Amino acid sequence: MGYFPRQGTMVPQSPPPPFIPPKPSVSYIVDCVYQNTYVWLINGNQFWFYPTRVEYGEVSGYRWNGSF
Repeated sequence: MGYFPRQGTMVPQSPPPPFIPPKPSVSYIVDCVYQNTYVWLINGNQFWFYPTRVEYGEVSGYRWNGSF
C-alpha cells in the first residue's frame, strides 16, 4: 500500500463487528471519529469505515475490505 500513518495517528486495533447494522431512516453526522462506522453511499456502495479526521467537505480514515 505504501501508506504509513503519521506518528500519533489512531489506527483500528481490531476488525469491525461481523454484522451490518440497520440503516437509519434519517441520515445525520454524529461524533464518529476513532470508531467503526457503517457507511451507506448514495451510489449504493456500503462498507465499514474507521474515520480518523473529519473536516468541512472531507473525511479521512481506514476502509475495511474484509481482510484488513
